[in-house]
Amino acid sequence: MGTPRQTTELQLARLKVALDQHTAKLTAAGKTAESFKDDAKWRKLEGDSRQIRARLRKISEVEANNVEVARLKAEREAAAG
Repeated sequence: MGTPRQTTELQLARLKVALDQHTAKLTAAGKTAESFKDDAKWRKLEGDSRQIRARLRKISEVEANNVEVARLKAEREAAAG
């Protein structure tokens, strides 16, 4: 079983704060947005952020599927009884 939505959203929020802080640090050091990709820590934070956003998309898909299954089950039970 994967992580719950609430935990995943909390992870993303914390990661966003860390990414924003590191981006501010790079900007203060005179780096441009195009040169951020040369920084290993920025790439790691950005990659982790992308990964967690993908997990959230998958959680949404699973939740939508669960709602549809519950709806179909209720319709089936109503038709049978």
